Amino acid sequence: MSAALKMARTGWPEGIAKADRLRNKILANKPITPKAVKYSIAGAYPNVPRAIAGDPLNMLNLELSGSKKRPVITLLSDMSAPWHVGVDTMSNRAAVIAALVDHIEAAGYSCDVIAFGLTHGGSTSSKVAVLAKTCSQPVDLARLAYCLGHPSLFRRLMFAEWEQDHFNNGLGYGLGSISGNMDMSSVNDKGVYLLPKDWDNFSTEEKAEKEGLTFLINELIKQGCPAFS
Repeated sequence: MSAALKMARTGWPEGIAKADRLRNKILANKPITPKAVKYSIAGAYPNVPRAIAGDPLNMLNLELSGSKKRPVITLLSDMSAPWHVGVDTMSNRAAVIAALVDHIEAAGYSCDVIAFGLTHGGSTSSKVAVLAKTCSQPVDLARLAYCLGHPSLFRRLMFAEWEQDHFNNGLGYGLGSISGNMDMSSVNDKGVYLLPKDWDNFSTEEKAEKEGLTFLINELIKQGCPAFS
């Protein structure tokens, strides 16, 4: 538990390096189209090379009013993993999700990313959720690598929440069990999409880069995510 708390505070160095490597491979194969930079006579601050060259259109236009109106997409990442799912599989999935977030935000959207764990036992069901990224933040791979890619978030911190809360007594011995993916039929909020778990697609970096990425994109398309319409 002490090691899990330390990583939650300071990050997961090994996971960051691996996630960054796999994310860069994904983005190299599926590059983001850069947005056109607009310059005008008046703007926020000058582009020095353009000003030196005598171009009157040398002031960068940030278009802040447009950025404030960017639609928000909320991604729910299911972290509920059975015992046989290993560290590498979970970190591979984290890297793919980070690449997806990059693509979605480059398409003109902002992303909230929420990691959650779900268990049930008897008549009791319980879910713990962690906000891994807010729509006002850029992609922070250090945070995503831990929240989405390290099993201690689920198997230590979320387990601890279930253990200490008396409302979860009905889960019984072993804190219940995991089965299937979250039922989204009760989610009425628009712009909320589930990143389901299919751990076999992320067992190796090569599978995550191809099959895992394709699986998650297809799932978002099925749910009507506008970034992939």
